[in-house]
Amino acid sequence: MDKLITVVYYQHGETVRLIKAFSSAKRAGEYLRMMQEAPFPGEESAGYQQTVLHLN
Repeated sequence: MDKLITVVYYQHGETVRLIKAFSSAKRAGEYLRMMQEAPFPGEESAGYQQTVLHLN
């Protein structure tokens, strides 16, 4: 059975940094919005993204 997780990450150019993984897509979306509204120092809010990954 496949399990889906939603990952929140930051991408700047070729560099990608995983921030957190969630089993709830809704919670991941809330976390993403929080990060975009208050980004880490030196990071752009547009760099925060999310994607769904399949785990086997």
